Amino acid sequence: MDMKKKLIAVLAGAMVISSLAGCSKLSGSKELSNDNIKISQYKGVEAEKTEVAEVTEENVDAEIQSVLYANRIVNDAADRPAQSGDTVSINYTGTSEGEEFDSGTLDVEIGSGRMIPGFEDGLIGHSVGESFELNLTFPESYTPELAGKPAVFAITINSITTYTLPELNDQFVQDVSEDAKTVEEFKKSIKKELKEKNEEAAKTSLENNAWQVVLDNTEVKKYPEKQVQEQKEALIAQYKQLAEMNGLEFADFLSQTMNGMTEETFESEAEKVAKQTVKQSLAVDLIMKKEKLELSEKELDKVMKEYKEKFGFESVDAMKESIGEDALLKDINLSTVKKWIADNCKPVEKTSKSK
Repeated sequence: MDMKKKLIAVLAGAMVISSLAGCSKLSGSKELSNDNIKISQYKGVEAEKTEVAEVTEENVDAEIQSVLYANRIVNDAADRPAQSGDTVSINYTGTSEGEEFDSGTLDVEIGSGRMIPGFEDGLIGHSVGESFELNLTFPESYTPELAGKPAVFAITINSITTYTLPELNDQFVQDVSEDAKTVEEFKKSIKKELKEKNEEAAKTSLENNAWQVVLDNTEVKKYPEKQVQEQKEALIAQYKQLAEMNGLEFADFLSQTMNGMTEETFESEAEKVAKQTVKQSLAVDLIMKKEKLELSEKELDKVMKEYKEKFGFESVDAMKESIGEDALLKDINLSTVKKWIADNCKPVEKTSKSK
């Protein structure tokens, strides 16, 4: 899934309340209330903090290997049969008990262990242009509708390639890095980036925990039924869009990606999520109004540009058209409030019970 599709998926559940293990202790902030909700506590709540993970040499080495792999040199190996370590491009059709369950084009790295048992090894010894079948069995841990069942994969090999990793030297560093000139500088730069990522992860964890404390102490007095219905319909539509992106019928998408869930069950769950979404949205709006957190036009433009860069859109307008301006604004408002709540909370150590 590319970053644009990922953003759609994120925003499809962006307002869904996470089941985070935040500490539920409260301090003495005033409550907020209107006709729809009552927030008992929101300022100065106690929330569990996450320690910033240490960056080890192993972490740095793993990141360097990722960079080397991203810049690997691909070599054609069509003059011989496939062997372990090759990347094989295939067309395939999968059937189980006479029913087709999947088909398409796929790149398979033999030996990676990403496919079901027997699939990768079954490609060994076959050549470009060859068509054949693999008779396998899905593991019991697979998705419910296929777990333990026999499968027949009709396969045609399109290409066979190998790759060579470039040498890690100063020249390579200068080719891939904007700042570093030597291997040593490159390692220091990577370590700094990983540290910043870990710090951001810890910050995000605190924001989530603090926000969950607020939600745990928010009571919905009356749901705006129109909003609930709109959220439910929007959620269903977004998941149907994801199904279409993956080339699946909606029922098949639910079955394969959501543990065999039926459309009827999904609609019931969508109702619950819609109410959670509306509850969260009402809380965000109330806190933003009380604390005057609305972003200025300049601040909003800056955040929109950050979203555009992060998710790979050519322009802010293209992003708004693809995602919807209302959905983007809701996500930005949620992020703004969560950050403010975390900035004004009292971080506490994790209890032994929650570790």
